[in-house]
Amino acid sequence: MRKGLAAAPFLLLAIFPTVGSGGTVSLTCSYDQTFDVKTRVTAPTTGEFSVEIQFIEEQVTGIKLNQGGWCNKHDAFVSEMEISFPCAIDLAGQRLTFSFTFNRLNGAVEQRFFIGSKLRLIRYGTCIVAERLFQDGPSEVVSSRGL
Repeated sequence: MRKGLAAAPFLLLAIFPTVGSGGTVSLTCSYDQTFDVKTRVTAPTTGEFSVEIQFIEEQVTGIKLNQGGWCNKHDAFVSEMEISFPCAIDLAGQRLTFSFTFNRLNGAVEQRFFIGSKLRLIRYGTCIVAERLFQDGPSEVVSSRGL
């Protein structure tokens, strides 16, 4: 007889809703720690951001981020477990690229910052489903239970 979780049946429930034929998921996220790749030090971090991700048939059709910069919907990846996409911003004549990975099951977010092609920082945090964040343009809010 098996013991523990291996013997217990379970159901994975996404905290971000599954968006069937289309809609928008609005997330409010907060950071709790940052890992500096060069020094290999993890430190507590504070800060928040919000993002709206628009879908049609599990394909990302739009991304709105309140941190500035632009995100590439064409390179977005969507699965039952996660959503990820790259972004960029120009700062002081240098392009800073970053990527987001959102865990659809537990709400975790990982943001990776690159300068050139080198990974510099990784921020970790959590997200919750929020009400619609941006009011410009047509969009449909998906239920606040699950992505």
